[in-house]
Amino acid sequence: MQPATRVDGVGTPVPHADGKYTPIVLVHGFISSPAIWSKPTVYSSHTEERPNVKRSLLGNLQALPGAIVYTVDYHDTATRWFTEPGAGGAVFTHVFDCITGEARYAGHNVVVAAHSMGGLIARWSVTDAPGAAARRARMGLAITVGTPYEGAWLAALGSFLVDTAANIATGVVKAEAAPLLELMHLAMAACREHEVAALDPCTYLNKVIEFLASMHAFAPGSPELSSLSPWPKGMRVETLASSSVVQDVGGLFLVRGPGTVDLGDVVVGRASATSGGHQSHVAECRYTTAKLTDDVNNFLEPFGMRLDSDPAKLVGLRPLGACFHIHESVLLDHTSEILSAIAEELQRYSLELTPKAVGRIAVGGSGTAAEEMLRQVLGKPDRTQDSKGCELVSPPEPRRYLSWGALTVTLAPTGGAGRLVGWSVGNGKTPPGLRLPHGVTTSTTVRDAMRTIPGATAEWDDVFGMYSIRTDREPEMMWSGDHQDGSGKISFITNTFEPCE
Repeated sequence: MQPATRVDGVGTPVPHADGKYTPIVLVHGFISSPAIWSKPTVYSSHTEERPNVKRSLLGNLQALPGAIVYTVDYHDTATRWFTEPGAGGAVFTHVFDCITGEARYAGHNVVVAAHSMGGLIARWSVTDAPGAAARRARMGLAITVGTPYEGAWLAALGSFLVDTAANIATGVVKAEAAPLLELMHLAMAACREHEVAALDPCTYLNKVIEFLASMHAFAPGSPELSSLSPWPKGMRVETLASSSVVQDVGGLFLVRGPGTVDLGDVVVGRASATSGGHQSHVAECRYTTAKLTDDVNNFLEPFGMRLDSDPAKLVGLRPLGACFHIHESVLLDHTSEILSAIAEELQRYSLELTPKAVGRIAVGGSGTAAEEMLRQVLGKPDRTQDSKGCELVSPPEPRRYLSWGALTVTLAPTGGAGRLVGWSVGNGKTPPGLRLPHGVTTSTTVRDAMRTIPGATAEWDDVFGMYSIRTDREPEMMWSGDHQDGSGKISFITNTFEPCE
């Protein structure tokens, strides 16, 4: 199984500190293809603005340290309901199972980002599909965009054609559908008679029939949707939706008088795409007939023209813009949310220490949250020590020290959840995936550290017997060596120096 081709000039993948990678799987939707992920982000819910984003979502994900990205391709069967043999569900489970069998992903869970029907496929793979339990144990995060969990309301609008497709399958013909059904049968018979199944018109006809049958499955309350299980309890899922909200719609959309209509993404409603009570985010595009008037007149004025007809007649075209269903993979609101969520997920396999934070927990933040995050990323501490505090500080404050190899994180356990005090790194082995400011570690020479740290100054401290490096740009930080002449390597790094350390 080969990862997606690198795009947007992104270089080769960079592994986590443990030498492994986190696999990210992108799943397209109904009548779509993997090409949606490699298109640059060109839309924003702030409809007056055009985002200046040169990279695609695929390129941005490929640039994340530790990530290898795969795109599932079932476009040949993307007009079929995904649980059918050989359709999207089978393709996805094959890709997922191949990936989780690779040694380079050992210990790293799969991250899935899926659009439209792709979200139903991802959920089905860990609930109702053969081998679901094993996949459930290896899916770390699922992000779905515009997924019709409760159906797509647009599917109901094609009920006549859907019923016609169902008639073809069952042989039960309604009188009003008979002419269309007869025409389809004749066309299909011609394809079989002349053995031209590969001929474009015949292939297209089969796709149309598959499409119509699948539309029935997407209808709210359909047997196909009703048979699907919800996401497993405890699984980390984020649902994203788009919503075109049209204001001042008197006389439009069967609304009498002033009012507002929420069209969802025009294909899938807001409630359907965010169903399940998971963490959700909705990108909202708001339109008004007054804004439409301004837009059109601004375009016409250079030509000496203005609208002389009711602009409300044109407002129906606007929701087919930024928040339209097929544009969700290139909508800045969603691509940013996906990128942020996956970047945070990758941090579970590495830990960044900064002047003002340990991972995502800021200094001064909850000590309980910091300890929980650290145990999740690094596992159980090698050592835990509780202290009444440093006697050289007045008044002394209790401390809780959690150590993983050469890394020690200091907490103040008092006051409810306590607080995060800071971190320090001494000589010895640090946990895999640990990232330190400016890349300076205890393997870095003092002279190299002086060149690397912006604005670094150094002096020998007679009181504590160390060669201390500091910078005004990061006053919290201190790096130290053991030799008075500044030779040798860095032996101690901290963002909160306490005299008793």
